[in-house]
Amino acid sequence: MKFPHEGAGLLWQYPEYGKRWIGSVVSGLGNQVGWMGLVWLAMDLSGSAASVGIVTLLYQLPQALLAPVAGALLDRYPRARAMALANLALAAVFTLIPILAHASGRSALWAVFALTALAGAILPLDTTGAGPLVAELVPRDRLSQANFLNQTVMAVVYLAGPALGGVWVAGFGPVAPLYFDAATFLFLALLMWSIGPIPPRPADGRGGFWMDLADGTTYLLRHRPLLAMAFLSLMFNLFYGPYMVLIPALAQAHLGGPAAQGLVWMAFSLGALAGGAVFSSRRWPFRPSTSLAAIIVLWGVVTLALSGVCTRVVPTCLVMFLGGLVFSPWGAIVTTIRQHLVPPALHGRVFGTCALLTAAGTPIGAWLTGLVLPALSPSSILALAGAFTVAVGLAGGWWPAIRQLDPKEAEAGSKGVSV
Repeated sequence: MKFPHEGAGLLWQYPEYGKRWIGSVVSGLGNQVGWMGLVWLAMDLSGSAASVGIVTLLYQLPQALLAPVAGALLDRYPRARAMALANLALAAVFTLIPILAHASGRSALWAVFALTALAGAILPLDTTGAGPLVAELVPRDRLSQANFLNQTVMAVVYLAGPALGGVWVAGFGPVAPLYFDAATFLFLALLMWSIGPIPPRPADGRGGFWMDLADGTTYLLRHRPLLAMAFLSLMFNLFYGPYMVLIPALAQAHLGGPAAQGLVWMAFSLGALAGGAVFSSRRWPFRPSTSLAAIIVLWGVVTLALSGVCTRVVPTCLVMFLGGLVFSPWGAIVTTIRQHLVPPALHGRVFGTCALLTAAGTPIGAWLTGLVLPALSPSSILALAGAFTVAVGLAGGWWPAIRQLDPKEAEAGSKGVSV
């Protein structure tokens, strides 16, 4: 497996993949704008930054808990059609959030919480299917190109979305971004529905639904390198969680409000865009184990640096740019490894089980940050998170199961991945 120089030609060579890509760009932009609106709506209704942690937990925890169920369904039914229906439902939910928030009076915050949880429960039918669907639409030897293309383009989304969302919230309030998000979900639903027939997946001896549901866990438990990689992803996400709470809180208290929050996330996305452009331009020169461990260690270093400058806008943006640069290759590397090591018939279930083990990290990290924020300063929380992140990365680099991802370290009967 190689990480080639260019991947943009995939959009024309494989037009069904191009539809998903275009829809993801538009919907991803809507998600960033809509999330900004949702966060500030929650803070306006509650009067507290701690509500950001609750919203994050309610939105992301159901995604983790229900991902295996979504994966089992996506392995049973046409993935593109199921994902289209999920996006249609999400369009309806994000349309209802501002309507019910306005109509519910004193219970408005609870209405926002309930609909946020509902959106989080639906979203796995799209997110869990993203990696498996790409593997159906793009040949195996082009998967790394497609995954890096996805990461690079999403960096553009994260670059434009927070800035647009911050300006929109500052100028018009938090409601309009939510309607925009709903419209982009509808756009993605229409494109997903238009994807043509996909060749049937090879049979896997499928039994009943509950047996299918257990297959992802069984496969993961039998393949220690994949399980170890899922654990590292969990820890990485856990230490990303504080950013979800602290950046809005710092923007509100020190940096100048939602426009500054958008600027900070724009710097992060600009770093991710630069990283994606560099890392996709040549063959990836490092082993998987070294790559994963180094990214986590460097993320910890970035977090430690941020703890010292987080009350000043310009230094915060510079550090967040470096954070985006460090963060950018993680998703493409992990996704490509899973696509290559897991049989296609099990993609949905294994990706879903991995999401259960990993996606909970960010909302739990955000929730814990919200709990300790009244007692500790943002800089103290960032310093603690950074130190723990460095320790996890160093330990991961020496973990035998992670080293088995490298071809020369793979145990008999297992497959390493040449990156």
